[in-house]
Amino acid sequence: MWNGSGGAGNENHAWPGAIMTPVGEDVWMLSTGTTYANVIFSNSGSSQTTDLQARNSYIYDNQTNSWDVYDPKPIQVKSVSADPDSDLYVGMESALSANAVSSDGTVSYKFSVNGSTIRDWSTNGKTTWTPTAAGTYTVTFDFKDTAGNDNTRSMTLQVSADTNVTSPIIKKVTPSDNGYVKTGSSTINVTAGGGKTGTNLLFYKYEIEDPSGSKNTAYYTLNASYTYNFNREGDYKVKVTVQASDNSEASKSFTVKATGSDIPTEPTDPTQPQPGYQVGDVNKDGVIDIKDATYLSLALAQKTGYTVTLELGDVNKDGYLNARDVTALQRYVADKS
Repeated sequence: MWNGSGGAGNENHAWPGAIMTPVGEDVWMLSTGTTYANVIFSNSGSSQTTDLQARNSYIYDNQTNSWDVYDPKPIQVKSVSADPDSDLYVGMESALSANAVSSDGTVSYKFSVNGSTIRDWSTNGKTTWTPTAAGTYTVTFDFKDTAGNDNTRSMTLQVSADTNVTSPIIKKVTPSDNGYVKTGSSTINVTAGGGKTGTNLLFYKYEIEDPSGSKNTAYYTLNASYTYNFNREGDYKVKVTVQASDNSEASKSFTVKATGSDIPTEPTDPTQPQPGYQVGDVNKDGVIDIKDATYLSLALAQKTGYTVTLELGDVNKDGYLNARDVTALQRYVADKS
């Protein structure tokens, strides 16, 4: 590490530098009482990085060539985000997302805004928040794992009123991105704002591509909802466009999952006692064994008297019930034996 052009008195150690101390999990550390502007990491002078800007108390990932805040806690927070995190208006849904890992157990997430919980503990690291008033808000992301470790992050969001906004704003669409609908007829609903120009009217266009690639477009209408027949299971690509009277537009693209089974419920918090049955115990006898694989096969074949919920039968966690779940269940039973 060095300041200026380096040299005696301006660097922490003569080339190739000071030896770092391993702290575990392929992480090395060096403590110094002086702040330096530049740093190079090397393997005793070979395989060196380029000249880097030194960042005190940060960790440098040599595989991704990027810096991140160093957090020594057992739960490592990988990311927190809000989408959108700017140009956020009253009534506009913001998608909150968090991701963390722990070597000690399963991670659960809690989301709060200005100290009030908006989604309690769950293994789902995603939720949404819709502000009802303009102002400054602090979003808090809390983490805990089944071993009792915890961590937290926060971010600030500024919310404005859309009273005089001329361009159209898409505030919310249901179902949301990667949301589920039952196969058959279902309605896409749009909440929009802005468009304060000319007639102050907003026009809506709906474009949908089904799992086979077939496309359907409903051109501009004044209707903020559109009913569509999701006639097969799978992912549907949806694009909603809102146009103002001055022809300015806003668009939102997302994916809708259609399923003929029960729509999945919110995953529970594994740090708390859980009622009911384990995933894979499709015959609900309290044991996961080859009988469950047979039962699931019969249910998929629509044999009378055999029914399976997505919550228990989606063994491979892809959001659908199919033969891949039978295979995953058979492998699980074989590995357990």
